Amino acid sequence: MAAVLNEKGHTMVEMLIVLGMLVIFTAWPIHSLYTFYQEKEIQRFLYTLEEDLLFAQQYAYSHEEVTHFLFDSNSQSYHIKPFHSPAAASKKMPPGVYIESASLKESDIVFTAAGNIRRPGTLTIDTPNRRYKLVFLLGSGRFYIEPI
Repeated sequence: MAAVLNEKGHTMVEMLIVLGMLVIFTAWPIHSLYTFYQEKEIQRFLYTLEEDLLFAQQYAYSHEEVTHFLFDSNSQSYHIKPFHSPAAASKKMPPGVYIESASLKESDIVFTAAGNIRRPGTLTIDTPNRRYKLVFLLGSGRFYIEPI
C-alpha cells in the first residue's frame, strides 16, 4: 500500500517558527510603550515640580511669609510648608526618582517673604533613565531644570 502524502498543512517546526516570530514582534512594541510611559511620567513630574516651586515662591511673596520646600526621601514625596502654617501642599514622587545634594541640601530650599531664594545652589534629580540638575540662581529666586 502506498503512503499518502498530504501537503496541505504545515509542519510543527514551521508553526513554531511563526509563533516565535509573532511573540517577538508583539513583545517589542509593548516594551517600547512601557519605556515611553516611564519617560512621560518623569517629564510630567519635572513639570509639576517646576510648577510647585513657582507656587511656593508665589505663596511666600503673596503671604509675606518664609516658605520651605522640603524633599522627604523616606516617603518619596515633597512638601511646601510655610514657616508658621501647616503644609500648603504635599506630593508624591514617582518610583525610582531620587533627589541628591550637590551644592545645596534638600532642606535648604527656602523662599523669603520677598520671594527670593535664601541660598542659591544645585540639587541632582536621579531618574531611572537620566539625571537632571535643579539650579537655583542667586537673587530673585529663579531656577531651572536641565538634563546632565
